[in-house]
Amino acid sequence: YKAMQMKDLLNNSLKQIKTHLMNTKNFVDNGLATQNDYLKLQVQHSNTRLQLIEVENNLDVARAVFNKALGLPFDSPTDISIEDIKIQQVEYNVDDLINEAKENRDEIEFLAFRLKAANENISAARSSWFPSIYLNGNYNYSNPNTRFQPLTAKFNDTWDVGVTLSWDVWDWGLTSSKTTQAEESAVQTQTSLEKLNDNIEVEVFQSYLNLIKSKEKVDVSKLSLEQASENYRITSEKYNEQLATSADLIDAEVSELQAATNLTSSLIEYNLAKVRLEKVVGRRIY
Repeated sequence: YKAMQMKDLLNNSLKQIKTHLMNTKNFVDNGLATQNDYLKLQVQHSNTRLQLIEVENNLDVARAVFNKALGLPFDSPTDISIEDIKIQQVEYNVDDLINEAKENRDEIEFLAFRLKAANENISAARSSWFPSIYLNGNYNYSNPNTRFQPLTAKFNDTWDVGVTLSWDVWDWGLTSSKTTQAEESAVQTQTSLEKLNDNIEVEVFQSYLNLIKSKEKVDVSKLSLEQASENYRITSEKYNEQLATSADLIDAEVSELQAATNLTSSLIEYNLAKVRLEKVVGRRIY
């Protein structure tokens, strides 16, 4: 996007310089300007063309990388349809963003599940310290049924119920060792979860601050472009009336182009900062 915008800006700048070259040529022919003034504008025109060539090369490289990502040949004439980047004013509350991140982030859900499993392992390991009770039952229907004496050639049914108590009085410290390992695993997982929560809080807060700063840069860049455009308009009018030099005109053109470039970069930076913030919060960004 930046390369495409820069290409448009440079093309517009070239049109302006060509107009001034024509006017300056007329001034020179009529003795109102020097050949040096004309040469300065020609140099500026050449420098702008060089910038345009570099931007077009960057655009071709970006298109080739994009084609490769899509599995297309490098030289495919891919055209990206985009809209002008605008600032969509959204009010964010950093505390709400942090809470949302803790609810949405998969890493927290994963560690919370591991912590739950670790606590279950502790309970399972400790259970060996207590007796185990088993309830069992049997039902038998057969011909002959050996539980009936004397044996008779007919079907009889029998049943029984039993209770079994098992308790390892001594297991050479195996239960204690398993319990300790399970507890250490739970502590490690709990520590990792707390550290992850802290990192996410910092990450969200940093992304939030970056978005605020990016918005401030956009506001300053807009004001700077307005001032540079007005300066160029005034200088251009003065130059046409021979009240300003070609150097003044070139400086005004360069300042306007730089201000427009800064605004484009600021808009891109703001929208990227917004996407990064939504990503760290755990929202879908596509």
